[in-house]
Amino acid sequence: MVFKPSHCVAWIEIPVTDLAASIRFYAEVTGQELVQSKMGEYDVGIFQPLDPEAGIAGNLYVGKPAPAGTGATIHLMC
Repeated sequence: MVFKPSHCVAWIEIPVTDLAASIRFYAEVTGQELVQSKMGEYDVGIFQPLDPEAGIAGNLYVGKPAPAGTGATIHLMC
């Protein structure tokens, strides 16, 4: 039996330094398709489908991650 929580994440935004590599990585570990797109002037990788039942909604964006030990901790159950 596979556990599939409902509404476990409202929205996430994850800063990454290499968008293409990060899209491949997060698609693999989450099992969700990510689509590269633009939000305004910013390139992003959007988790697809944007469906509350999927448990994941959000995007990756090119940005500077927090220094080690100072940012949020993200747990991915794969």
